[in-house]
Amino acid sequence: MKVAYAKKQFLAHLKNCQGRSDKTIENYNRYLSRIFLCAEIKTTEEITVACVQKFCRHVSIRPASKSRQGGAMAIRTRNYHLIALRCFLRFLRARNYSVLVPEQIRLTTVSRQLPLSLAEGDLHRLLAAPARHTREGKRDRAIMALLAFVG
Repeated sequence: MKVAYAKKQFLAHLKNCQGRSDKTIENYNRYLSRIFLCAEIKTTEEITVACVQKFCRHVSIRPASKSRQGGAMAIRTRNYHLIALRCFLRFLRARNYSVLVPEQIRLTTVSRQLPLSLAEGDLHRLLAAPARHTREGKRDRAIMALLAFVG
């Protein structure tokens, strides 16, 4: 089956049956189009692990966008593309098309960066910002103090 036709069906399914937002559908459309273009995929049968690897290699060395000079696509962004592809493959498999098993597409593990802590002076200025004479100000100060000392 042509990927363009299958993608159109998939996006309609996301909108009509799953109630996904227009922004999600727009992103999935862009992600899938980029994968199919980079890996030169024309039919659903051509989606292979090798094609996925070709896409990953391509975005690892190309400029990430026209506005950024050089650099590869961020790992999280690449994972978003692969997640969209896995959803697309699950959609096709649910309709009994013979395509790549979605679980064969592995995502790259991304370590989470811990948030930076505030300097003591910044913390005192932040806690002093809410008005102390109003009920809402007292509430806001209590919430900020709790968050500052729990974290």
